[in-house]
Amino acid sequence: MTKLKGLTKILLPLAVALLAAAVAYHFIPASATQRPIRLSSWLVAEAPISAGSVITAGQVGIQTGPASLAAPEDLVSPAQAVGQVALANFVPGEKVRRGDVQPPSRVGLEYVIPAGKRAMTISVSQTSGVDGRLALNERVDVLAVPNAALSTPGVVLAGLRILALGPPSPQTAYTNLGTGSNGGLYSTVTFSVTITQAETLAAAEKKGTVILLAKRQ
Repeated sequence: MTKLKGLTKILLPLAVALLAAAVAYHFIPASATQRPIRLSSWLVAEAPISAGSVITAGQVGIQTGPASLAAPEDLVSPAQAVGQVALANFVPGEKVRRGDVQPPSRVGLEYVIPAGKRAMTISVSQTSGVDGRLALNERVDVLAVPNAALSTPGVVLAGLRILALGPPSPQTAYTNLGTGSNGGLYSTVTFSVTITQAETLAAAEKKGTVILLAKRQ
């Protein structure tokens, strides 16, 4: 029994020492030599974004995470998305990538016509087109000026949203015209309208002159 006690006194400290050495071997080197995680940043939606809508500054922001999660197609600045048309729906936290947005002048109308609406185009002149100073997504009122001498002009539609600005043609070209937001002169304006609004606008054009009224947005 005395020998067993003596042996225990020898083996127990040895076992503790071996356990401590094992712990040190497995954990201390790993923590001491661990490399810092490389970080990268990318653009994400910070609010819901609907396909076909123009992205605003409050809808996107920068998110930072491990570089391994970054991809070459990621956008990295809000400036790359703000003012562009979203080609898909986004939920908060979802990445916004290069193929997900396009300039308004490059997308088809199918991306920008709101659900339940139609696109309708009218011709404008320098005077009826607000001197060429209209911009995409701006809203305007429509003033109808009938040809009949005794008829009174009146606003027939209010708050129509501009979907597109068309380039001038040789038949409708005029000088001293602003550039609008599509980077070129325009002689046509395309609106988002309901069926009823389209009928009202067509009737106004048929009866006389249509003049667009810009207002502070």
